[in-house]
Amino acid sequence: MLRFDREGLPVDAVTVADSTIHLSGVSQIAVNGDLYFYQPTLFSKPAYKMSVYDVQKGETDDWIPNDKEAVEMDLQQMPVLFGGYGSVPVAPSCHIFPLKGNRYALSYQEDPCLWNYGDGIFLKERFNDTIYTASKGVLAPRYVFGLGDWHCPYDKRLDVDGSSGRISIDYVLEGRRCLYFVFQTNYYNMRDKKTFFGIYDKETGSVKISDSDEIVSEDGRPVVRQLQTATSDGKLLGLIPASEHDPSRAEDDNPVAVILY
Repeated sequence: MLRFDREGLPVDAVTVADSTIHLSGVSQIAVNGDLYFYQPTLFSKPAYKMSVYDVQKGETDDWIPNDKEAVEMDLQQMPVLFGGYGSVPVAPSCHIFPLKGNRYALSYQEDPCLWNYGDGIFLKERFNDTIYTASKGVLAPRYVFGLGDWHCPYDKRLDVDGSSGRISIDYVLEGRRCLYFVFQTNYYNMRDKKTFFGIYDKETGSVKISDSDEIVSEDGRPVVRQLQTATSDGKLLGLIPASEHDPSRAEDDNPVAVILY
């Protein structure tokens, strides 16, 4: 693993022990010399869903035991691979597995479900409207989105019937005042799927949802679309085309980074 400073200059290289899980395809974050990673359950059942690797000691500490049963790999036809599925910038690709009985399973590569904010490590699992604070042996509920009729019961996550009225949250970014999240309806139907963008107020628990990917300022001017990441102190970061920031710029100029406080 290569580490860089905030200016993009290389700091050092970290060698991960061979005994550690293969990191390609799992959600992972690095915080203060520790590497946290999460293994989703699909067709195999890992003993632990979340573990921590101490880079200096080369040791792994298993944090959260896995309590989810694996899905039987009873395929109806060949899986389909979509790159950048759902127009979500931080979800690089998604496998869709058609199962017998009018059911589907989604498998996102490096699903962005772990993040660090302040001194905490947080987890948001797909098809779950609760955000958890993670610590050794414990997942403690922190925020609940309260999605009403759009809530997807976990035991219904593979069923095509009714999926047009249920949602799958693609990723969450945490800011100082709010949580920014992206979700989809009709996620098993490529032609009719719809992407929505939401803001969860951390103080009031209220949720605002838009079918536009733009965030506007108080004067109504678009600020940024499709936020890509967030810092541990709550800055949300995204990119806009250079020509939108400055009309004199060409379309192929480097994009402009936007930081929301």
